[in-house]
Amino acid sequence: MERRRFLQVAGVAGATAMTTLSGCSSLTGGGGGTPSGDRATYDSWVAAGVSEPVNAFTLDLAVYRTLQNQDEETQTQTETSSNVGGDPLAGIPATYLFAAALGLGFGLAQTGLSSLVQEDGSAQRAHFVDNGIVLEGSFDAETVGSSVSGAGGQEADSNAGYTFYRSGSGSDGTVIAVSGDAVVVVRGGQTVADPMARTRRLVDANGGNTDRFRSGSDDYDSLVTALPNRGIMGVAYRSDGGLFEIGGAGAGGGTSGLASFSDLDLSGNAVGGATSASFSTDQLDSTVAILYESESEVDAKADIEAALGGEASSSSVTIDGRMVYVEGTFEDPNTGDS
Repeated sequence: MERRRFLQVAGVAGATAMTTLSGCSSLTGGGGGTPSGDRATYDSWVAAGVSEPVNAFTLDLAVYRTLQNQDEETQTQTETSSNVGGDPLAGIPATYLFAAALGLGFGLAQTGLSSLVQEDGSAQRAHFVDNGIVLEGSFDAETVGSSVSGAGGQEADSNAGYTFYRSGSGSDGTVIAVSGDAVVVVRGGQTVADPMARTRRLVDANGGNTDRFRSGSDDYDSLVTALPNRGIMGVAYRSDGGLFEIGGAGAGGGTSGLASFSDLDLSGNAVGGATSASFSTDQLDSTVAILYESESEVDAKADIEAALGGEASSSSVTIDGRMVYVEGTFEDPNTGDS
């Protein structure tokens, strides 16, 4: 990838949440073979009642915090990247970063919770599931509850180790559930008619008190265990297929350096896709897994190579039955230059 393109891709990602990750699994593209997978950390929060298409993703908050301290060069890269196209293998995880940054900015506004994701905050990761935000970490529940109350939240209930707070009323209200391990935020609105019920569903799913989505879908389960856990993880799934029609979170339309599965020039019927990526100031490692409806629906390897990884410094495509893995590393060609 030429330096200008690398800086553009890095700038888009930096604008949303990144320059470095800490404590993430190591996986570089180009090696070929089937990646070893972990269960995605967002998966325990996805309840059986979630509507399809399922979109869920996770952001390591080390990425978000680094955004607050971007150096001048990264800021300049960001300012010049607004109209950049690029490789969807980089654009798909960048889209999740963009959506996560927007979600944290707007979703935590006026809740008393913004400090949890800042430099000295106690949240370690953020999940975006079922139109809710979940912060995981180690929290002083009493202190967090006081902050929520100070922002206008009123204690409404307690259950399963959580204290539930409500602000506003009815479908336009916000519900926040607080425990020592997680804080769940659901805002009511057009997509959430009952924020209290939605919050309870998230809490119950993670606590094992209701069925999780994976219990009714082997295909979904295959996707959320296909890739290693890294700084940004995401899944898009629809049981009847049509992955390449799913816009996903913050879809970029292929013109802004962001991308979704719908931007891929592929024609096979795929039921879902997952992504796993890590970023640094001079390298982006990205892996995408695509699960097709059947082996006969799998696109030709040459078509997959043309759709994903074409701008990577190194990349590989592995077809394993009806699952396809694409790995790529995007490097700044001037790394090490003075």
